[in-house]
Amino acid sequence: MSRIEEPIVAECLSSLDHSETNQHPLAVQSRAQHALHARSWMARKRVIEALWNAKSGRLNRRAQKMGMCGVSPQIAWCEGEVPRPQIGWCRDRMCPSCTMQRAFRVRKKVADWLNRMDVVRFVTLTIRSTGGGLRPQIDALMDAFRKMRRRREWKRHVKGGLYVLEVTHSPEHGWHPHLHLLVTGTYWDQRKIQEEWSEVVGDLGIVDIRAVRERSSAVKYVSKYVSKQSSPCGDDPRLIEEFAEAMQGVRLVDSFGQVRAESLKKAEQEPEPEEKKPLKRLTYLMLVQEIEAGSVMMREVATLLAASRWQWAELFKPHGIEVERRRDSLTLADVADFAWLCDAAHALITGIQPDATRPDPLPPRWVQEYFDDWCVDRWV
Repeated sequence: MSRIEEPIVAECLSSLDHSETNQHPLAVQSRAQHALHARSWMARKRVIEALWNAKSGRLNRRAQKMGMCGVSPQIAWCEGEVPRPQIGWCRDRMCPSCTMQRAFRVRKKVADWLNRMDVVRFVTLTIRSTGGGLRPQIDALMDAFRKMRRRREWKRHVKGGLYVLEVTHSPEHGWHPHLHLLVTGTYWDQRKIQEEWSEVVGDLGIVDIRAVRERSSAVKYVSKYVSKQSSPCGDDPRLIEEFAEAMQGVRLVDSFGQVRAESLKKAEQEPEPEEKKPLKRLTYLMLVQEIEAGSVMMREVATLLAASRWQWAELFKPHGIEVERRRDSLTLADVADFAWLCDAAHALITGIQPDATRPDPLPPRWVQEYFDDWCVDRWV
């Protein structure tokens, strides 16, 4: 294993793509990246090094992309729309920071699915570990699950639900993929389910089933499994490489049955998204320059940005701006502040100065408009 040199803090990276050089993905990291990935720096470093040293060119390119994760956060703006803070995640499922963001999105989607389900039960389906490669075991598990959903007893008792694929590893037994399900339907005895599952897998299949008492707990439970999947195999680079290859193209979370049908129906009813307009962008470095120049307005903008997403609080810490990162709920004053923030960001991008006064408290419907899609799940 090659040794990674300590990353060099850089405000601006070269315009050359990493694929055009032989530079390690972590050789140069921006100040923003140090702030954003501080909590998971060592885990991220292990994953990137394992992928960078792999023989697969595809894994090498993933390491390069992970090395650029969050290099230059910015505010993006389309004419007629609300300016939105964007961190610039790499979105690789092996990236610990991006995995946490994916867990936030999954939490919101699972909450939406649970709202369409009646009585909810938590089910775990397990097959015997073969001690072999990971991908063949995942394929066998998913194939057995598809067969299980086609059986008469399953259709009789289960109307629909969602699943999360979890993969663990132990030195004694090797890889162990298994499925966690949230299902809705009628009562089904655990012994009967296990008999059906064992027939499907052709071996002793383990089934655990329990009632869901609090749906909010179920949402957190499922999103927890997603957040654990960046690298469940410790420090061994060979296992990290195998996990990255095996999980390529594998869906970690999905719905089935009635829940899936309703999700597709809802998607069909939504209007087609309009073609995206060209974006104007205000980068983090430009914000920092304004702050260091002593601009009062920019200091307030930075504070509001940090309040809207905790990652921005990390970015602005070196500049002496401390804000509360956790909020129990949003208030109309928060929304009014954010509306003012949008005006201030718009002014910086377009050069048109907004009114100096703060807006009055806004109607409750503005909470939904400003915070529903991208900000609410960042506050908890």
